[in-house]
Amino acid sequence: MTLPLANAANVLRAAGLTVVEMPGWAERGESDGQFMNLGLILHHDGMGLGYDDDPSNDANVPANMAPLGHDGSQFWVSRTGVWYCMAAGRKWHAGKGPGWGSIPADGGNTRCAGIETDHTIGNPWSPELARSILVGSRALALAYGYDVDQFCCGHREFAPGRKSDPENYDLDAWRAYMKAPAAPAAPATTAPQTDWIDDLMASPAERKAFAAEIAQAVLGALIDPDGSGPAPASGFGRLIADVQQVQREVRADVATLADARHDNGQALNAKLDLILGEVRK
Repeated sequence: MTLPLANAANVLRAAGLTVVEMPGWAERGESDGQFMNLGLILHHDGMGLGYDDDPSNDANVPANMAPLGHDGSQFWVSRTGVWYCMAAGRKWHAGKGPGWGSIPADGGNTRCAGIETDHTIGNPWSPELARSILVGSRALALAYGYDVDQFCCGHREFAPGRKSDPENYDLDAWRAYMKAPAAPAAPATTAPQTDWIDDLMASPAERKAFAAEIAQAVLGALIDPDGSGPAPASGFGRLIADVQQVQREVRADVATLADARHDNGQALNAKLDLILGEVRK
């Protein structure tokens, strides 16, 4: 028998997301009740493994949640925005609760798929994770015809007082994104911004000027002011190439930068981080 979410990995990949399929996930589901696949319940895992500087730990949560008989959701999303498919059928993720919308009391596991996320209380939501939640949730809602206002909620909404997850996450904005008639540009995060350029500069024009100033200053420190000097010292070739790419990007039209910042903003910031790291050595 084909389980309700058996094609979910294809749905998520079609939305442009990176997906890891846990072994046997498409045939996995608990046998203690129905799974109707009417909506989603959003969770955080409370583990914070993405913050422990040990990448080998990042898959520990899905590896533990996936097997039959273990509490966990059908999906887990890493801090870097990678979706893990853990089961295509029923999973134990919602537990006891008075219900929400058209999800009856204690009926979360039967009605809804769960999305666990690599977040814990007190840590910021990474932009990659927050954006991936929106894109993936919308893709699933469209593919399976979810009634978002009746069957898509946070764990804290389904079980108020017992659960607080997903902590500091705007669930109304999440639902609005899923219901949009055309796919909007996914914001980097629905939680308070953690992007260091955004913290300093509020507008696209300010971000553009700030990035250009950094790029020009660093480039001038490495080669002649007019850019015609001798070849850079060993080890700086890649850095200068990155600086020059940054300059090309920040010279783009401000409106274009504003529209595209959620697709390329992280790449731009990564380049700037590399530049600043080299300069501080």
